[in-house]
Amino acid sequence: MPKLLKTHDIPVDNNTLDRRTPDVPLPHDPLATTSFRNMFGPSTPAERYAGTGDVPGSLDLLQALADAMARAPEAPGFAVPAGYTYLAQLLSHDVTDIEGGDFAHVDDAAVPADGDQTQLRRAPLLLETIYGKGPENDRLGLYGEGTDSLARWRLRVGRIGRRPGTDLPGDLPRSCPMHAPGAIPLCAADSRNDDNLVIAQLTALFLRLHNRAFDALAGIDKPKRRFEAARTVTRFVYRTLVVKDLMRRLLHPAVYAHYQGGGALLDTAPEGGARRFPVEFSHAVYRFGHSMVRHDYVVNDLIPTQHVGEMLGETASQRPYEFPLDVQWRINWRHFFGPQAQFAQPITPSLVGTLVEDAGVQIPPGYGNWTSDLVLRDLARGLDIGVLTVDALSQRILPLKPEGADDWLAFDAKARRKAAVNWLDDFLPKADAKEIGRNPPLYFFTLLEAEAKAAVGGGDGNRLGFLGSVVVAEVIFGAWRASAARVEDDPALSTWTHTVFGEGAVPETMDQLIVFWPEFVTRGGIAHGR
Repeated sequence: MPKLLKTHDIPVDNNTLDRRTPDVPLPHDPLATTSFRNMFGPSTPAERYAGTGDVPGSLDLLQALADAMARAPEAPGFAVPAGYTYLAQLLSHDVTDIEGGDFAHVDDAAVPADGDQTQLRRAPLLLETIYGKGPENDRLGLYGEGTDSLARWRLRVGRIGRRPGTDLPGDLPRSCPMHAPGAIPLCAADSRNDDNLVIAQLTALFLRLHNRAFDALAGIDKPKRRFEAARTVTRFVYRTLVVKDLMRRLLHPAVYAHYQGGGALLDTAPEGGARRFPVEFSHAVYRFGHSMVRHDYVVNDLIPTQHVGEMLGETASQRPYEFPLDVQWRINWRHFFGPQAQFAQPITPSLVGTLVEDAGVQIPPGYGNWTSDLVLRDLARGLDIGVLTVDALSQRILPLKPEGADDWLAFDAKARRKAAVNWLDDFLPKADAKEIGRNPPLYFFTLLEAEAKAAVGGGDGNRLGFLGSVVVAEVIFGAWRASAARVEDDPALSTWTHTVFGEGAVPETMDQLIVFWPEFVTRGGIAHGR
């Protein structure tokens, strides 16, 4: 690997221990929390990631690894349109909502006194991240779009554009009747959906989809039933996009074929632990999306490319004075989905430098003098909760091992060690590279496997490798099957979708969704329609 460094500077003098992390034995046990567990059954301490066996040494090693991942040059070429980075982010918000844990909060008051980590999401894959608790229990001001008597059943949508007559729907709502004067301009069931410009407007796309479905289902006379029908249609479209579009693009083909074809799930919750969430997904593997973020993006046809730092800054928490946004920030979705779209970064252990140390992801100074903040957060999460080691996961997914896969990274420990050491050789002392190669953090291995060649079960940088794909598929397809009775199995669904979309026209890909209604089609870079 070439020794070219990224343009941003990474200080060398760091590794001050987090002042709140006690020097306790590792590994941690997710069952010690109220909400989490390991995948594929109970685990022993030997099966959980323990770093170097002590907290200070482990964090030093993870800091060195994080700096290496931030120094490495980005690999060229990718085949996935850039918008899927953010559809994957919305999916993450819809499946997990974690409170607590090291490096998780800016002020200590927000951290539970006992240091517990809690999974707040109780209805994964049902768009709780958008609908909240529903219109009848709305305490956030999410509902109330329009001026008619049915407004309370529509989700409120924000507008983009500051001059009268030029503002158009397309953002999260930025004003709220329940806000006090001077409040941050955001009205959302999940504030993470305002993490950046793209996720905010993508979320708004689904808000608008619900409202259009609700208006189209005017033949249902009872408003509550009409709302439920519109929500079911919106959930169905979203879940179809996740399973048939996003997962098809991101998962290893053999893994996707197994789960999409109805293959058996390996992961089952322990008795009495149905609500416990598998940490291998939430605290390691599904953080892969950070590697897909680009340096810059074409937002629309009005202005040249926008640096990702600017797009991260256009949020209510960082620039409240910017809202409503000017039309230059209105996204032309053809630049993010479909044949004309710009591509995301390849999935590799290298992350965009600006993202790594952006102000929005920095570890608070009181925690210590850390660098490569976002990567360190992602690595430390797995250590902090006690994810399974790669070796342990490899053994647990053996029933899915394809024929001829003996030398795949997912199943060959010697090949894993060699691949990790080769990747780290230019960035770390040999002793550190060997230590990481011997027992790679699951997050790092996920990205390493994704970058590896398909011949060794990798993703060629275009998708996750075999092991990472199994972890993601188990959670997403498991959630889909567990909640299908509330969506796909509804006997009225086909009638409702026919009413909203017409015969056989339900969008199954994001580029089909953005062109379905006129207001999703852009002309000259700005969407038209009401």
